[in-house]
Amino acid sequence: MPIYCDESGYTGVNLLDDDQLYFVYSSVNITEKKAKKIITTLRQKCNIQGNNEIKTKNLLRKQKNKNEILNIFRKYSPRVKMVVHEKKFVLACKIFEYYFEPIISKQSATFYKIGFHNYVSHLLYKFFLDGQEAVVNFFQEFQDVLRNKTEPSKEMTVDQNVDNRLRQIVEIIHKHQETFIDEVSDEKGVMNKWVLELSGSSLYNLLCAWGEKHPKGISIICDNSYALKEGMTGLKTLSKISSPHQSSTDIFGYKIALNYKLKEDIKFGDSKDFYGLQLADFFASTLSYAIKNKEDSEDNFSQKILSYYFRYSLPQRNNSFSILADPNYFNDPNSSHEYLLSRIHFHSINNTPVIEGLIQDTRHKKS
Repeated sequence: MPIYCDESGYTGVNLLDDDQLYFVYSSVNITEKKAKKIITTLRQKCNIQGNNEIKTKNLLRKQKNKNEILNIFRKYSPRVKMVVHEKKFVLACKIFEYYFEPIISKQSATFYKIGFHNYVSHLLYKFFLDGQEAVVNFFQEFQDVLRNKTEPSKEMTVDQNVDNRLRQIVEIIHKHQETFIDEVSDEKGVMNKWVLELSGSSLYNLLCAWGEKHPKGISIICDNSYALKEGMTGLKTLSKISSPHQSSTDIFGYKIALNYKLKEDIKFGDSKDFYGLQLADFFASTLSYAIKNKEDSEDNFSQKILSYYFRYSLPQRNNSFSILADPNYFNDPNSSHEYLLSRIHFHSINNTPVIEGLIQDTRHKKS
């Protein structure tokens, strides 16, 4: 039985698009015959005329149609796996990944275990949403550099009256600009143009999840995508075609699959030719709508869709494959995170190797 994959909210490597705040990648394990029956029935019940593909956003304008959509989610969500990314928060996470992670790489597992990556990413995102000029400008510059539109700033200044944590982050970033360039460039100095592209990593995570459920192998059909076709070599390499066992790792108490077995090469197609792709698009578009309208309490439609998603369609129990900000993150502050940030800042501006400096800090505290 094939797995059909499609997305909603794709803006390429532009994660600052104000009209598309979320990216959803959907996968549906279903036969083409069954997908055709579902789509055909939906068209009939929603009185969709002509042969054009279903536009989910148009369906959502009528309550009657919403009821039919809920019926499909209720019946078929167990056949679906989806990931969701909050794109501007993804940008904050990428800043941590390419500026902070390299300087703590010798002990990165420890930092991830205590949630330091979440602390810095949420802090950056908070300052961004608060409209802090230095962060808003840097988010745009970070994206533009990765899109080869500009060079990193040689100087980064911030008002000394702003939150001290913001000043520390900006100065750490400025101090490690060369490290960042090394991280995103190959041995010839050519920058990786796909660093901010989300469909490749999303598809990989979904394939790992499906591979766990179907260890004998999976067949994948994706909606046409230039970015995915460019990344096919990597996706094939991560397939365990020649390996009898699926690799996995334990991430803080959760077993996470690392590869999968493909029965055949990943195929691409046009959604007008595959009902399965239309169904994958339907699920992705509906979930995207629900996330954007989750505060709408008029008919609880969005909350019901989200409940089906969290109950049946998470690729992993802890939803670790999705990148979403926690709006309540700073309700329970952790002083150790603030201390670590201050010491990383201290060692960065004083040109001290960060990990070695932190080890010395720990020894001094104990003594």
